Amino acid sequence: MTTDTAMEAKWNPAHNHNEQAFKTDSEGKFKVKISQYGKWYVRTIHMVPSANKELDYVSNWGTLTSEVR
Repeated sequence: MTTDTAMEAKWNPAHNHNEQAFKTDSEGKFKVKISQYGKWYVRTIHMVPSANKELDYVSNWGTLTSEVR
């Protein structure tokens, strides 16, 4: 994973939000505080300036969903 990727973790979005926003460290690692049981997802967005003059940025998005029991 590339460094400085914007990250966001949310708990069970159908109920109360427990949102955390953070960036990866210099090794591309991150930590999420799991404060409640239930479904969680981590959403990532990595944007860099585009080499193509017709585009401003190139972005890569990803989502990981899991459940803590």
